[in-house]
Amino acid sequence: MTTEWTLNLKLLFAVTLCGSCLISPVDADQEDWTKRAHDLCSRLSVTEKLSQLNTPAAAVPQEQGFAAFNWWSEALHGINNQQGGGTIFPQPLGLAATFNRALLRHVADIISTEARAFNNRQIAAGGDPRFLNVFSPNINIFRDPRWGRGSETYGEDPYLTSQLGVEYVKGLQGNDSTYLKISATCKHFAAYSLEQEDGITRKAFDAQVSDKDLQETYLPAFEACVREGQAASVMCSYNAVNGVPACANPDLLQTTLREQWGFGGFVVSDCGAVQATWWPHKLTEEEAESQAKCLKAGCDMSCTDYGKLKEALEQKLVDESEIDRALVRSLTIRLRLGMFDPSDAVPYSTIPPSMIGTQDHIEAATEAARQSIVLLKNDKEGADGHALPLTASSLTKVIVVGQPAVQTELLFGNYYGKPAGKVTSPLEAVQAVVGADKVAWQPGPHIVAGNAEGSIDDVVRAAEDADVVLFFAGITMLNERECKATDQAPAWVPFLEGEGLDRHDLNLPASQLDTLQGLAARTDAKIVVILIHGGPLAIEWLQASPKVTAILTAWMPGQGAGAIADVLFGKVSPSGRLPVTFYHANYTQLVKSASMDMAVWPGRTHRYLQEPALYPFGYGLSYTAFEYGSPQLIPARMRRNDMALIEVSICNTGGMAADEVVLLIMSPQETATRKLNTLNLPKQSLRDFERIHLQSGEHSSLQMKLPLEHFSHAVTDSLGRTSVQAIHGLWKVQIGAQSILLWLGPEGLSVAQPEGGQLQMT
Repeated sequence: MTTEWTLNLKLLFAVTLCGSCLISPVDADQEDWTKRAHDLCSRLSVTEKLSQLNTPAAAVPQEQGFAAFNWWSEALHGINNQQGGGTIFPQPLGLAATFNRALLRHVADIISTEARAFNNRQIAAGGDPRFLNVFSPNINIFRDPRWGRGSETYGEDPYLTSQLGVEYVKGLQGNDSTYLKISATCKHFAAYSLEQEDGITRKAFDAQVSDKDLQETYLPAFEACVREGQAASVMCSYNAVNGVPACANPDLLQTTLREQWGFGGFVVSDCGAVQATWWPHKLTEEEAESQAKCLKAGCDMSCTDYGKLKEALEQKLVDESEIDRALVRSLTIRLRLGMFDPSDAVPYSTIPPSMIGTQDHIEAATEAARQSIVLLKNDKEGADGHALPLTASSLTKVIVVGQPAVQTELLFGNYYGKPAGKVTSPLEAVQAVVGADKVAWQPGPHIVAGNAEGSIDDVVRAAEDADVVLFFAGITMLNERECKATDQAPAWVPFLEGEGLDRHDLNLPASQLDTLQGLAARTDAKIVVILIHGGPLAIEWLQASPKVTAILTAWMPGQGAGAIADVLFGKVSPSGRLPVTFYHANYTQLVKSASMDMAVWPGRTHRYLQEPALYPFGYGLSYTAFEYGSPQLIPARMRRNDMALIEVSICNTGGMAADEVVLLIMSPQETATRKLNTLNLPKQSLRDFERIHLQSGEHSSLQMKLPLEHFSHAVTDSLGRTSVQAIHGLWKVQIGAQSILLWLGPEGLSVAQPEGGQLQMT
């Protein structure tokens, strides 16, 4: 059979599948995709249709052209369920610390390239398609610092999460006018951020959420990813929302997602969430009825099994048209992925396996890690400057302490695959800069087991005549790997975090703190702490101790851990900023993890926190200095429907080229007509951000967007009705250390200037 004859047959087959609609597979629009999906659906028996509503979709006899397809792959920071060779980027919380939209899209584009390459390699070997749909990104809000899955997210702020989530979705799905590169699944919809508390597991949890918090905190990122990102899929979560399981919740899946936001893709359950609607949620007495309610509500696919739908159909709890509706939605995405078209019509089918784990991709992972690292502390050391950056030529002995310095798997986080090539450890990266003969390693406290392999005395003896001790501390996800603490028998393990495993406090393992305190008390060595972790840590002692001269958080940096050495030795200036608040240790004693209310004392995240933070959202030091000019409103008076711009000048007044993350923070001010406590407004909101690079002495002028919708908030009236309203009154807009006061009234927006103690409107 010649290649030309085979191609013609495939084209004929693709058109034939479309039946009477005669839609060309190459230049079909959204309506055409749906028509083709209806035609494909009409060719299947009921049993065959049901076999397609599970994440492992079964093969259908060859004449129908359905290969088996497993919808389940992960791509939080790289393709994880592959046979090896992929690129591992920093965990998403580290990516969020870059505050870099373009970087997020670039990372996702690389990941989708590798996903297509894995798929193409598998197809060439005679296998079924895989890796073309991913259960990523996780755009839940990291509302509580104990949540074990917080490192999978883009942090605690709805605006930051929305912006980065949209870029990630676009990077995954590509920019071809016809086909999806891969299809993204935004998860977990909605109000999901608890693994277990007081014996209640994530599958039994009922999130009691106000309309205001739903609209302002838990839903905005999903709306952005659906409306702007055009995500192909949304995953419904394990938990219930206000008494109704998310995967059987028509208010969420139909009214909000499809009717209000115009979502046109398919909804898939979290794995086991459909079954959880029956047990432990007890939605109905019979499991078949619970599954029927999920399908009717708009859950189109079950991970892992819609096994009771046949029974539900026989009992007339659902009808075949509802099965067809669900199937057409997922078939439309399979068509847009090019699964039913000839491979040479799909541009991504030619991406070769050689594009997996390339040197360019690994360098991109390292650059992402560089931009993610946050400098939390950098003490002044006399006339010579600060503790960091280190000068390699002046060092004669460096002691590196801790398992993460050598055990690279501790740097990867969760949902990762076997990395491409050899991964350079932080120890090797430091040795490459200083010289292997000058750098020694001590295991110290074991980050997984929570105890020390050697005694504190061993570490102290090694450090006695050292110039500097690089101490790798933190917590890990290594032993989590697919819920080692099960939903049936959760276990509290203070030094682990991850899926199925929340923390009960924010402290470092006691063995790590004991070793650090021993070093501080018994040696004169300068101690630099590098934190390897997911969620925030309470590190009051490290911040206060004069012996701990510097602290970096490197998050879970993936295979770009050489970036740690780049920052330590000043190849680049640290430029990451905290996408989460670092709380004091007592925070977990003040608020229950299960509380979903953002504003109840002491308040959640930087938007509502009423207590001082250890390190606030957006915090991060640099090796250089930036000076901001006074922000200006352009123009000085805006009509109601205009887009405002805030212009600010920035100068790098230090001696080193560096990136600066510029944040625009808005805060409502008390006025005579509106009291903040009556409106329950957040005390501050992130409304824009940019990352810029400036050489030493370089000036730049930056314009940041301020649409008038940013002055609007969800307000609940005396009857309990919630609506979004523009909040008239005085607002402070903060950029760096500079601010401007603005007045919003019925006539529009203008600059407010205090004169003689009275507020005057321009």
